[in-house]
Parts: sequence; C-alpha cells; structure tokens
Amino acid sequence: MYKVISTEHHFYPHVVLELQDTATKETKWWCYADFHDEDLCKELGVNDLTGCTLDKQPSHGTWISKEDIGHL
Repeated sequence: MYKVISTEHHFYPHVVLELQDTATKETKWWCYADFHDEDLCKELGVNDLTGCTLDKQPSHGTWISKEDIGHL
C-alpha cells in the first residue's frame, strides 16, 4: 500500500505523485497523465489524492526518479 504524500500538477500534461510505501516507508515518485489522475480521484471520491492511501500503485503510468522529474 502507498500513502500519497504530495501531488504535483505543474508538469502538465503529467502528474507526479510522491508515494510512500506504508510497510517500508520508502518514498518513490509515480508519473502519469493528468486524465488518469482525474479518473483515480473520481474513483476514490476526492478532489486531490494527497493524503489518500492506495492499495497498489496506479494502473497507468510509471515510476520516475526524483532527478528526472525536472525533465518533464
């Protein structure tokens, strides 16, 4: 499971989620298209994923290194 620590929308059309593994406390970053973020928000009934706990990584997108976020 992952806790969403932050949601970054200023990389349009990409959204970057800062995710923390609830078991290991490891922090990683997930990148996906903004429309997938909208879909996941609707599914969870929220306007912003920050603070939400996800059972698994999102279905769409990929892991991204912190160093590569600035290249979006």
